[in-house]
Amino acid sequence: MAKRRRWLRRTLLGVAVVSLATGVVLGGMLAYDLTWGNVVSDRTAKQLATELREVWVDERTTSGPERIALDAVTPLAAPSINEPFALLYVPRLADDVWGVPIIEGVKQKQLDAGMGHYPTSALPGEIGNFSLFGHRTGN
Repeated sequence: MAKRRRWLRRTLLGVAVVSLATGVVLGGMLAYDLTWGNVVSDRTAKQLATELREVWVDERTTSGPERIALDAVTPLAAPSINEPFALLYVPRLADDVWGVPIIEGVKQKQLDAGMGHYPTSALPGEIGNFSLFGHRTGN
């Protein structure tokens, strides 16, 4: 009987230690996702937006006039996967969605840096639905 109680006590202690360790690990992952994960994503998004604006400034200063006739506007060339090609501005969500880069693709790598554009959907200027995907864990 004493051996059985000792075995039961050790088993319960082992289960308690494993449960406590699992709780600490899951709590740490949750804390990371809700805090530091967003900090890293925001930094990456701001860096991509800055780089995209610099490219646009370079293209505008090296190419002709700033005003283009409406009928001369052509659809965007298809961007490659992971390539940022536009900035998203949503006035109603100005604090969260103002100048967020739109990146071709909807995998986690793209979503960590901005909004993802479904590659099979239309691009701005094309006929069809322009579909985006975005996700943030916190805030």
